[in-house]
Amino acid sequence: MACRWRNMVADSNPGWGDGESQLAAEEIAAAKLHVLHLDPIKAKLGDKWERLSNLVHKLFERTLYQTQGPRDHFLLVDELSYVVTFHNLSLEEAGLACAAVA
Repeated sequence: MACRWRNMVADSNPGWGDGESQLAAEEIAAAKLHVLHLDPIKAKLGDKWERLSNLVHKLFERTLYQTQGPRDHFLLVDELSYVVTFHNLSLEEAGLACAAVA
């Protein structure tokens, strides 16, 4: 079962001007945000989704905990979508990590 995922990278300076804010802008520009969707799993499970959704979420979150480092985060944003960050991974490495989780 595969989850669809998409990379979104902030690539512009939000208009900060001082040196400290410039550092923040560089950190934002380097941030990687991934959205993982459980739609394909729900579709594959069909009518069983209602009964198994809690188990799917527990397994998915456990896998995220095992894959991410201490500065990484994830957040369930609706019934079928997680927002995930990988602080110390390149965009390509984070993409591979998302594929492994999926």
